[in-house]
Order: sequence, then structure tokens, then C-alpha cells
Amino acid sequence: MARTSLTEIHFDSILARVSAGERITSILNTPGFPKRAAFEAFLRQHPEYASRYREAKPIGGTDAIAAKFDELMQHVSAGKSLDEALAVFGFSNSSFHKLMRARRDLKAKFVEATEARQAGPNKRGKAATMKASPRWSGADFERALDVIRNCDLTAYDDALGRDVPSGLSVRDRARRDPEYAERLRAAIEARPRPVQYDLDAAIIALRAGRGRSYRRALQRATGQVWPSVVLARLRKHPEFRAALSQLRMIYSRQSQ
Repeated sequence: MARTSLTEIHFDSILARVSAGERITSILNTPGFPKRAAFEAFLRQHPEYASRYREAKPIGGTDAIAAKFDELMQHVSAGKSLDEALAVFGFSNSSFHKLMRARRDLKAKFVEATEARQAGPNKRGKAATMKASPRWSGADFERALDVIRNCDLTAYDDALGRDVPSGLSVRDRARRDPEYAERLRAAIEARPRPVQYDLDAAIIALRAGRGRSYRRALQRATGQVWPSVVLARLRKHPEFRAALSQLRMIYSRQSQ
């Protein structure tokens, strides 16, 4: 059906449907209604109709957020996350960030609101959810050095943090106390030599190993569980595969 020029009847119908929340694009796709370009040209030529159209449009998107921005920021300052504050008004996150890109003045208010929230008792994020660190005594930090000194794990952090200060706490103490830093360095140097996860060590372990499982043979020979990523790399070496075949051959003979 051919499009027609905009009439008063069309305009009243458009205003009624816009007020009900229907999108203008959908309205103008109605058979017999003018095209979008013709409608916009009509509004430019008739300011009084443009004013009526603006008044009929339900406020939404970035305009709605801008109109309620101060109330929105009050919720943020009081402790709500941005998503929680937006949900109070039914606003979308995408519209909010679109507004932030367009309005530097409102973005500055948002920054002020989040800073006020983080400075208060209702601050959000990791800092707000972390439990207060226990107050470790000097004796606790000395026990941590003993644990490090006798730790045969690849990373000594794995042995800390239960009944003694964590690795993070120990290093923080070392940054503040040069004398403790020296004792920490000595404890680290005194640690048992960690297992070298290399080809030579693996071949020696396999040749001395017994049993069907090469992983268990490596663990028994070295006292360590070999990481899967290391084993995947070693399995590409012909020498490792040869030692593995020998281990399996010995197991097969012993099983007969």
C-alpha cells in the first residue's frame, strides 16, 4: 500500500501509540502511515507538533537516567552496587554507561558517589568482603620461618597460612622489617633442594621404578607428585618413552 502524507488523524494516532510505549519505528511501519523521513521532516517544519510529540514520549533510556541521576547516586553512596541501584528504577546498565560517555558532569558525580560509598561502612568489592587478618605475634612469624626452612614443596606459600602467617603476610613483614627480611632469605636458602622436573631426573626415576604406573614410579623415586603439564612435555621425548616402555616391560614380566 502506498504511503500517505501526514494528517492530523495520523498524528493523533501516533501520539496515542507513542504514549502507550510503542516504538515510533513500529508505528510508522503501519500501512498507510508516512515514512520515518517524512515524519521527522514534518516535526522540523511544525515546532508545535514537535513539542506535542516530545511530551507524549514516555521518558526512557539515557533521558530517564539523567532525570533520576541524583536519586540514583544516593543509592550508590548509601552502599548499593551500580546494578542494584539501577534495578531500583528499572534502568539498564548499557543505557547508564552510554550516558557516562556522553555526560562528563554526571560521570564525575558517579565517581564521587562510589568514592563516598567506599569510604563508608558499606563499601563494596573485595576490600569489603575480606575478613580481617588475624593479629600474628612475633613468635608466629618465627614459626613461619621454621616452616619455610623445612618446606620441600615447590612453593612455600602452600605450607603457610593455616596455623602460621600466610606467605603474603610474611613478605609484608619482611618489607617493613629489614632484619626479618634477612632471616627470611636465609630460611629460603636453607630449604631442601626441590625436585628438578627435567628429562634426566625422569629417566633415572623410571629406570629405578617398579610397578605399572609411571606416575607412581616417579613419585616414589622423587618424593614428589609430578605435574601433568611436565609429564605431557616429557612424553614427547624418545628417551622418556623408551624408559617408560622398559618400565612397562619389567612390570609385564613380573606379572607373568
